[in-house]
Amino acid sequence: PQRTVLVSFGFDEESSGTEGAQQLSQFIEQRYGEDSIHSIVDEGNGVDFIDDLLAMAAPVNAEKGYVDTLITINGHGGHSSVPPDHTTIGVAAQFIKELEAHSFKYQFEPDNPIYQLLTCTAEHSDTISPKLKRTILGASKSHAKKKELGKFLASHRSWRDLIRTTSAVDIITGGIKANALPEVTSFLVNHRIDIHSSVEETLDVDVYYAKKIAKKFGYGVSLNGEYLVPETELGTIEIIARDSLEPAPISPTSGPVWDLFAGTIQNVFENGVFADREDVEFYVATHLSSGNTDTRYYWNLTRYIYRFIASLVDSSTAGTTHSVNERIKADRHISAIAFVYQYIVNTGNVRD
Repeated sequence: PQRTVLVSFGFDEESSGTEGAQQLSQFIEQRYGEDSIHSIVDEGNGVDFIDDLLAMAAPVNAEKGYVDTLITINGHGGHSSVPPDHTTIGVAAQFIKELEAHSFKYQFEPDNPIYQLLTCTAEHSDTISPKLKRTILGASKSHAKKKELGKFLASHRSWRDLIRTTSAVDIITGGIKANALPEVTSFLVNHRIDIHSSVEETLDVDVYYAKKIAKKFGYGVSLNGEYLVPETELGTIEIIARDSLEPAPISPTSGPVWDLFAGTIQNVFENGVFADREDVEFYVATHLSSGNTDTRYYWNLTRYIYRFIASLVDSSTAGTTHSVNERIKADRHISAIAFVYQYIVNTGNVRD
């Protein structure tokens, strides 16, 4: 190739990438400098059929943020035959109940990458209702339509988490034996942060409910070692933020870099995968990822980060991800290889 190609493979993406991609990105930045890379392509969405004859590529050009909050109820022990009104496990349960009963507010804006996919679908699909089409196409111009579309997305599980911050209580520990009161109970909440929010705003919500629970049960509150409500004789609700990451910058979807990227996808599928399917319409839109890839460490290197695998998605592929017999059909794998090959050739023939 005429342009230098960097193949930067980490080995620990599933466990945060701190020993792989983080070190690799630092090395690349030291060698080439900030904003020195033409574009980056990493794993992401593929190609799917919206209708029987309408296929859509949906590369991801933004990712939600991330923060784990470890919440610990520090109390006092004693014999379980003389229990208090609420053990630390009981207080933790009330806290969890508050978090799950009050999910983050939905916040749809037309700059969300899913809107490009929705718009493209509305313009070309024959299977969605005329009312929904009008709502989608009008959302960028009308506040009422935007609100209506946000309400629609919030009512569907496949869309709702892409327009809000989410909370999932994933780990809980407390107590050591049946006849001893639990002195300490802790639980971990995993937040995926909306692109219009931040780590700070997310922690503010956790602190709000911590103060509410603390007031109800008579505890103090601390955040990352700093007391927000003084410790009481019963103890403290402690919040520690871990592994925080702000939402990713939204990569551009206009200009020569995007045009080359999208055009390569278009060529591979229109003139390759669907070459014998003249009845198939094919378009390239954008999408948002609720998870995080290794690209989190490469933000300094380029604005143009796209997460895409040039494979047709079906239930046999998507249904086995991270599960038993994870697999991909051979023809889907070949199209992914074809895209990478073609993109290297195409980028090698352009000059900044």
